[in-house]
Amino acid sequence: MAVFEGSLYSEAMQMQTGVTVIFPEGSAAKPLKDGKFPVLYLLHGLEDDHTCWLHRTRIDYYLRGKNLVVVMPEVQRSFYSDMAHGLPYFTYITEDLPRMVKQLFNVTDDPRHTYIAGLSMGGYGALKCALRNPTAYAAAGAFSAAADVRQEVEDPAHSPFFPGEAYGIFGDRLTPENDLLMLTAKAAKEHIALPPMYIACGLSDPLYEANKRLRTQLDFLKIPYAYEEWAGAHNWDFWDKAIQNFLQFILPND
Repeated sequence: MAVFEGSLYSEAMQMQTGVTVIFPEGSAAKPLKDGKFPVLYLLHGLEDDHTCWLHRTRIDYYLRGKNLVVVMPEVQRSFYSDMAHGLPYFTYITEDLPRMVKQLFNVTDDPRHTYIAGLSMGGYGALKCALRNPTAYAAAGAFSAAADVRQEVEDPAHSPFFPGEAYGIFGDRLTPENDLLMLTAKAAKEHIALPPMYIACGLSDPLYEANKRLRTQLDFLKIPYAYEEWAGAHNWDFWDKAIQNFLQFILPND
């Protein structure tokens, strides 16, 4: 595999921000008919950065023989949101980043070959991107997702946020565009076709109950999704397995 680690300039945020990109290489690399490669935007968690997937899992090994470019952006602790009192990270991830990646790297602009996934905060971000921009992605994956952010914002005793951090991100209330449960309800009410969703959570994960609430909501709304759970916690052992399963989910014939 070939790996790029560097930074890109975001017009939306008016700053440089880090990104890691993994490319297929060698005789096994076969692009699409347009000469470009499918792309997976792979998102990090609250305590991580754009290098974590490469350094904490064997994703470079799992990508061998697969015709897929993986783009891992940096978003700090933003919850992939256009922050109420901060930077527009959601706009960066959904508009700036894809535009720059298509300009600089040989990836497709075809939604049928564009995927998004992430862990924890990144799982929340991946689902939010897919629910708000359903025609932009062929599939979305969420591993140990922060599936019910409202509870984390409103319950300081069990919140991962520093004092005032949630207010900086979401303002004085969680708006519908940042609430996965409300976004799924909106999709069902408006009969919006959603991309296939793969959700995985460990049985010992502190976010297991939040993922259960999301699954209950999806079942009630009759929104299809694929789900897996196994003995595991909120850690890299679980996410290393989850990314393998997601790659099989989106590229079953590779």
